[in-house]
Amino acid sequence: MPEEIPNPHDRFFKELFSQQETAVDFVRYYLPEDFVETLDLTQLEIVKESFIDEELRQYFSDLLIKVRLKRGGEVFIYILLEHKSSPDDMVALQLLTYLVQIWRPNLSTRTKPLPLVFPVVFYHGDGEWNVSRTFQSLFDFTGLEALHELTPEFKHLICDLSKLEVTAGGPRLRAGLTTLKYVFSTELPSRLREIFETIKQLPEPLIMEYIKTVLTYLSPITGKISPETAKAALEAALPEKEGSIMQSLAETWIQEGMEKGEQKGVARQTLRMLHRKFGILEAELQERIRSLTIEQLENLGDALLDLQSKESLLAWLQTNASVESIHPRELEELEVR
Repeated sequence: MPEEIPNPHDRFFKELFSQQETAVDFVRYYLPEDFVETLDLTQLEIVKESFIDEELRQYFSDLLIKVRLKRGGEVFIYILLEHKSSPDDMVALQLLTYLVQIWRPNLSTRTKPLPLVFPVVFYHGDGEWNVSRTFQSLFDFTGLEALHELTPEFKHLICDLSKLEVTAGGPRLRAGLTTLKYVFSTELPSRLREIFETIKQLPEPLIMEYIKTVLTYLSPITGKISPETAKAALEAALPEKEGSIMQSLAETWIQEGMEKGEQKGVARQTLRMLHRKFGILEAELQERIRSLTIEQLENLGDALLDLQSKESLLAWLQTNASVESIHPRELEELEVR
């Protein structure tokens, strides 16, 4: 079965920090000054490794950065991006799990001291972060205060985009952070021109590509950015390039990308309703539903109230989807399951 497109937050976050210059800008301008002063930012390396379990990747992304210290040695910066639109009060436990994985290689090699890790939770939900930053806040020590010193304790930095003024760094970082900041907000359509005007400050060969990257990220996630909104923002931000960009991008790529994103969004919502009614569907059946057109998905949504079993769903697909959507043998196999 073809694998579904990776979580769009994860893909955009990884693309944003894929360039060393962008990672350096983030560390320099958005981490504590006294910590940054200890770093040799000319010796920064992005470690291409993720520590997040497969089933949690719809909720989190991560990034591991290794930087040389001016005094000698190295320090890791571990950034955990939370995709949820509201804070997760168990994020400290997730973070501890990933920190242990960073240190685990030292267990087999018996290497000491363990590498220092600066933990950052990167939050871009709609609303301020209101969860404690301490790991011990997850416990109730009432009557057992002596366990404080026997229980792991650490704090993590919160990079809360809802409160962050995105004014520092290069245009690629500022446009990316602004996009992440408003992706769950009703302000997103009105901020699109600002995002494009920031991208406009990039070198000429990179402008079109990064506009595509931003719109690829936005189209599957929200229904807030229509092709008309994207076109208007592009015309306002890049009037001198209206002919070439609107012809090659707005009129062609945006329309196709938005329609594709809309189909994925409708399919995702339809599957969510089907899972709630019939339980988790088999992978093959999920893929069949993802392949339906927007019209077919909307018709399935209208018929959902009348479908009383998984068998009636399969029968509806056989009748209303394309003839090859559900083959008779496949129907029998799915019914047996």
